[in-house]
Amino acid sequence: MEVSHGTSLQLTVGCTCVSHIATKSLLGVVRQRDGARILTDSGWYVDASGGQHALLFSHLHKNVLRDVKYFDDDLAGVNRYTESRRARELADWVETYDDNPGLDTFFVSGGTEAFEIAVSISQHVSKCVFGRDGGVIIGLRESYHGYSIAALNAGDHPVHKKRIQGALDFGWPILDRFSMTSAEEVTKSILRTVERYNAHSLILEPVGGTTCGAHVLPKDVLLAIRDACRKCGVTYIADEVITGFGRTGRPFCLSGNDFDIRISGKLLGGGIVPICAVSLSPTFAELLSRCSTPPQVRLTYSGNALAANVALNLQRVRERSDPLSVREKGDYLRTVLLDQLSSYGFSVRGEGMLLAVARSSDEPLVALQHVMSLGLRMGVLLMGGASVDRKSIHIMITPALDSTYSDLNTTADAVINVLKRAINA
Repeated sequence: MEVSHGTSLQLTVGCTCVSHIATKSLLGVVRQRDGARILTDSGWYVDASGGQHALLFSHLHKNVLRDVKYFDDDLAGVNRYTESRRARELADWVETYDDNPGLDTFFVSGGTEAFEIAVSISQHVSKCVFGRDGGVIIGLRESYHGYSIAALNAGDHPVHKKRIQGALDFGWPILDRFSMTSAEEVTKSILRTVERYNAHSLILEPVGGTTCGAHVLPKDVLLAIRDACRKCGVTYIADEVITGFGRTGRPFCLSGNDFDIRISGKLLGGGIVPICAVSLSPTFAELLSRCSTPPQVRLTYSGNALAANVALNLQRVRERSDPLSVREKGDYLRTVLLDQLSSYGFSVRGEGMLLAVARSSDEPLVALQHVMSLGLRMGVLLMGGASVDRKSIHIMITPALDSTYSDLNTTADAVINVLKRAINA
C-alpha cells in the first residue's frame, strides 16, 4: 500500500533532538508576528506553512476587529435549530464573492464537521430524490478530509487511519489521483467503481494539501468527474477547505454548477476563528428543495454569530486592502524556488500560494524527518509529507495571502537554505 505521511516534528530544549510532541512545547507563547517571521519565547522562526494554510493576514493590525458591531441577539447564545442573522449575511457575501447566484451556504465549525454535514446532505438527497440508500463514499489516493471515522475512510492517510484501528476500515474505494490525466480514463474508472460499489458520493480536493503535496487535478479531469458523477447519480463533493477563499488566486477552484456540494473555509476565518462553509450549487440546492424533510445542517456551534461576524469583518478588511495579487505572488515564489533548487532535483507543484517543493528519495520517511528537524534547528517551521511507493518527499509552502515580496523572499530563502543543507549533509 502506498504510504503518504504528513509529519509534524518539534525540537526539544537546547535544539539538539527531535520528538513527536506538541508544537506548543517547541514554540511556547507567540509574542509577535512580523510577516513571515513569528517571535516566540523560544526565539524567531520563519513560518513557511502559513499556519497550516489558514493564515489570511500576517500584517493584520491588532485593532482591526475592535469596532466590530453586533446585533442585540448576536450574543444571546447558540441555538442549533436556528440560523443567526450574521450567518445569513455571511452566506449572502459568499454568494456574491463567488459570483454564483443561487448558491446555498451553511456554516460549521471546522473541516471535519463540514465533511460530515456534506455527507449527511448527500445521503438525504440520494434517498429522498433518487430512492437510493447507498452508504459508500469514493475518495482519491493521498487525500485528507478530516479526522472523523468516515472522513478518514473517504481519504487516504495511512498515518491517521492507523490511529482508529483496522476494524474501522470500511473498505471504501480509493482512486489514484496521480493517474487522473485523461478525462476518458477517469470517466471509465468512475463508472466501473460505481458499478461495483453502492456509492452515493465522490469527494476530492481540486488541489491537494499536505497529504499529496499540492498536486493539481487538470480542469478537464475535474469536469469529466462531474459529468460521470451526474451520469451515475453520485453527489460530487469538492473539498476546498484549503483552496477556498483565494488560496490559489481564484475565489474557488470549482464554481457555478461544476460541483454539487463544496466544503471550504480555512481562509474564511483567517486563522482567527473556527468556521467553514458547506455550499450547495444552485442545481443541487434545487434537488434538496424537492425533499419533503430537511437534512441535518447544523450542530451546536455551527455558524454561531460571533464566528460569522468576525469572518465577515475579516473578508471586508481584505476587500478594502490593496489587491492581494495571489497568482502573481505565487508565480514569483515559484520562480525563486526553482531558480535555486531545480539543479538539486527539486520541482514545484501547486497553484497560487498553495505550493509544494518535491524531490525523489530512496528513503522518503528518513529524508522527510531529516529536513523537518534540520529546519527547526535553523529556525524554520515546515510542513511536509512523503510517499513511500512513489519514493518522494514534499515540503509545503503556503504563506499568508497578504505576504509582501519581502516576506516571500524571507520565506523562500529560509526554505532554500534548509533544503540545500539537507542535500549537502
